[in-house]
Amino acid sequence: MEKINKIINNLGLKNQEKINISTWKKSTKYKDTCIICGKEFGFEAIPKERWVRPKRYFCSDKCKMVHEEKLYQKRLIIIPIKFRNIGCDKPNIVKQGVNQSMFITGGAGVGKTVLMAGIAKEILKGKEKEVEWISYSGFIMELQSLFRRDNDI
Repeated sequence: MEKINKIINNLGLKNQEKINISTWKKSTKYKDTCIICGKEFGFEAIPKERWVRPKRYFCSDKCKMVHEEKLYQKRLIIIPIKFRNIGCDKPNIVKQGVNQSMFITGGAGVGKTVLMAGIAKEILKGKEKEVEWISYSGFIMELQSLFRRDNDI
């Protein structure tokens, strides 16, 4: 009796495979060139659409990390040089500042700008958001120029 059940189950599976053959997709081998090291590499992928060729840009995770670090360094240019390599003492406040509005007050030299640089660096690690760094003196000069009349110049 058990043999009969196995045979029936196997027949059912075979028929299911035959029925679903139109939706079954095969993995195809492709070749690409790494955009970081220039090495040619092969990979297997299942195309999402019938004639669209899948694309891979990196031969390894190491090359992908190098590429992401280059992009991060390009995005980091908006932060003044003296704040790029300084780390913040309070990483939990930095993470809090990424998703919330903050009003930072304090005396001179307590670390308000360093905190904002840490928050800006954390935001720049993500690819979807942008940061605009505005210096106070430049901002005030820009405001003054907006309210000046031509006669005052």
